[in-house]
Amino acid sequence: DVTDNGGTWILNDLPFGTYAVTVHHDVNDNGEMERHWYGKPKEPTGASTNPSLRFGPPTFEKTKFDFAAAELRLSIDVR
Repeated sequence: DVTDNGGTWILNDLPFGTYAVTVHHDVNDNGEMERHWYGKPKEPTGASTNPSLRFGPPTFEKTKFDFAAAELRLSIDVR
């Protein structure tokens, strides 16, 4: 849930490796990402490493990060 303009997602027992994360805020709670006719999301979205989303969805290469420690905190800008 989004509260105070933020949220927390906790994963346990995730194997070390290279990952990418994308998130979207389902503002109208319909279970779908609303999109403009040309494909851009109408609802707030973001991705790990906070790449530019101006020209379509980011690639795995632009959003990947290494998970190699017992704890990792990411901050993802959702806009």
